[in-house]
Amino acid sequence: MGGYLSAGPGATSYDGYWTMRLDLLADPIREPAWREALRALFVRLADELPAFYASAELITGYVWSGRTLWADGDTEQRISPMHYRDGWLGLPPRPTWWTWLGEPFAAYFPHLPAERTTATERGLLYSAADEPSGPADLVPLSTWLPGELFADFAGGAHGLRSAPLVRAPSIPVELRGRRRRWMP
Repeated sequence: MGGYLSAGPGATSYDGYWTMRLDLLADPIREPAWREALRALFVRLADELPAFYASAELITGYVWSGRTLWADGDTEQRISPMHYRDGWLGLPPRPTWWTWLGEPFAAYFPHLPAERTTATERGLLYSAADEPSGPADLVPLSTWLPGELFADFAGGAHGLRSAPLVRAPSIPVELRGRRRRWMP
């Protein structure tokens, strides 16, 4: 298990966002009780923090040492729709297992399939599969949501470790212009 929490907006932050990441070994989550506990934590964090987007994805190729997870050259690329300098780039171009969407995406909630969504206190949870699954086994959100909300891989380099994302053609108005100027 590992994780990351950015300091968020501040004197050395270029954008008005903060990010958080939690890395877990997938095997325990395949058990329904553990999966439901994780889902409850995931939704509660998204609802109670000032979030507008959250995702859970299965990343292959991590190495489990018996104490910690670590990445090597065979670890699948992690997709982050946030860039520390450019802010929100758009929904990720690769499907994720769970996607929680907040207020900036509320107009799109009716487009998502009712059998795969759950209303939460401050948003909507979309479950692309019942169990943790990689992107090849998931129906992408772009099946129901407009393609212009999604970032893309630069140069069409889908899945390469160093492929940067290109900003989506359409960014919800609430998420535009949130970059902050660097302050010494």
